[in-house]
Amino acid sequence: MGAEDRTTAAKMITNTANAGINNIAKLGVDAIACVSIQRENIMSEVRSAAADSSSAKTISIAGACVDISTGAGALVLDDALQELSTLEQAAAQLVAAENKAQKQVHSVTGQG
Repeated sequence: MGAEDRTTAAKMITNTANAGINNIAKLGVDAIACVSIQRENIMSEVRSAAADSSSAKTISIAGACVDISTGAGALVLDDALQELSTLEQAAAQLVAAENKAQKQVHSVTGQG
C-alpha cells in the first residue's frame, strides 16, 4: 500500500468527520471499498510472488520493492495489512455511529 493510497483512505475518513450526517455512511462505505481494493491488490501481488519459482519474493508496498520472504519484508507486509485493517475499522465505526444516530433521530421524531 503506497503512501498515496493511505492518504486517500485517511482523507476519506477525515472528510467523513467533516460531512453532514447524511453523508457519513456513504463516505464510510466508500472508504471501506478503497481499503478492500488496496488489500486485494497487495494480496494479488503476494499470490503472484508465491507462485514465482525465483528465490526472491518481491512485491511493491508504499512505493518500495519488498522481499516478503525475509523477516523484515514480512514485517513490512504485516504492517501494511494492519494499517489497512485499522482504516477499515475506523470507517466501519463511522458507519455504525451514523446508523445509531439515524435510529435515535427516528425514535425521537416518531419515524421509526
